[in-house]
This record gives sequence, C-alpha cells and structure tokens, in this order.
Amino acid sequence: MTQEPFYLHKLVDGNFIPFKEDYSNFETIKLENEFVDLQLHPKYSQIALPKIINDLIDDFFSLYGNLELKNSLVNIIAGSQNLYRRLKDADTNVNLFSDFQHEKKDRRALLELLEKYHFEEKDFVKEVVFKNEKRLRIQNFFTIKDICDALIQHYELNIESREEFENRKNELLSETNQINYDKFTGFCRYLTCTALKNLFNSIAPTNNELFEIIAVFLNCAQIPRISNTDYTISPKFKENLSEIDGYQYIRNILNRKYSFTIK
Repeated sequence: MTQEPFYLHKLVDGNFIPFKEDYSNFETIKLENEFVDLQLHPKYSQIALPKIINDLIDDFFSLYGNLELKNSLVNIIAGSQNLYRRLKDADTNVNLFSDFQHEKKDRRALLELLEKYHFEEKDFVKEVVFKNEKRLRIQNFFTIKDICDALIQHYELNIESREEFENRKNELLSETNQINYDKFTGFCRYLTCTALKNLFNSIAPTNNELFEIIAVFLNCAQIPRISNTDYTISPKFKENLSEIDGYQYIRNILNRKYSFTIK
C-alpha cells in the first residue's frame, strides 16, 4: 500500500497539474465488483481532495442530504481520474497494449482450432511455428499432437460434448480483456457515470436532475468531453450547472456501453 495519498489534479492545456490550494484527506474504500477499475484501495490508503472540490461536494450534500455518501463519491471521482491518467499516459503502441487489444480475437481463433482438433481431425494441424530471433517450424505429427493435447489440458477442454465445449470456450473468452483501448476515454466516462448513477439514484427526483448531478461530478474528475478541453469548477454546486448540458450528454454516455467493448 502506498503511503503517499492519491492527489486529485486539474486538467490544464491537456496536462494534469496539482491544484494550488489546500487538500483534505479521505480514506480509500473497496468499490463494487463492476467498478473495480475505479478502485484506489488497497494501492492507496488516502485520497487528497482539493478544497474547491471538497467545498463543492459539501454544498451539494447541504442541498440534497445523504452526507454518508460523501466518501463513496470522493472515491469514485478520484478513481476515475486515476484510471484516465494511467491509460492516457500509457503508450498504446507498445506490444503490451497491442496484446491486450487482440487477446480475445487470438484466443477465439486458438479455441476454434482446438475444437476442430478435438472433435474432428487430429491431423488437420500441419504446422506450428514459434518465432523469436529465429523461426522454429514444427511439422512432425506427434510433436504437434503433444502441443495441441497440452493446450487442451491447460484450458480444461478435455470435454465429451460439443455443447459443454462451447460453454467452456465462452468462459475462457470472458476472462480476456473486453475493452477497446483506442476508446479508453469513453470507457472511463461510461464507468464513472454508471457508478455515479448507482450512487445517486435514490437522491435525484428526476432523470434530468440525476444526469445533471452526474455531469457535475464527472467534471470534477477532469475527464475531458473533447480531447484536452479544460472545464472550470465552482465551489457552489448550482453554479456548475451552467457549464454543462447535463441531461443529453450523460444520457449519450450511458447509452454507449458497447462502443468501446471488444465483440
């Protein structure tokens, strides 16, 4: 666990920089499983929240009550910015990100090959190639059989029926990366808005008001709506509403779940 708190930053000209004001510390907590990508605990034990956002949150709860939700809100805002900053700073051209991006496609192709080997033809795989500094080409039937049998054992696919094999194949595919990293900003927005919607569903009397609340606190995480766009923050909750066309914007985000997932 990191002793240094996670500091919430502001976005200025496309870069995240510290707020020039006092910070208050809040404990990190575990989030629900579907929001684990936003979770700062246990890597960080504390979140350092700048005074302007702390004042905004306090003003919000003075209007809507339910102050017991404050720590959860702080964790969602900070976790969202942390996720966005990590993905933004990562070089998506490096092999690791490419591997994550294509993991599901490549595993599906491998499982389909193993399915045909297992149920139909043991000798249809004619060649296995390993490539490093040199290319190793294996064409021997018995060695190829050893490789395929080992993969079937590894993936627990030594199954009698086609239907059970298909079920196991779907389980294995569900374990792969599901996120299209080319659209990571949309993923961060969607996950944050969904977490905030779950948190505030019982507070806001209408969807319109709920979506405006979500828009204000999404802005606090400083995830830009347009690449590298800065948004101002006021310590008074209602003054932030004039900055945001909340209803349509948040509704569009919540309807775009499948635009950044890998099919």
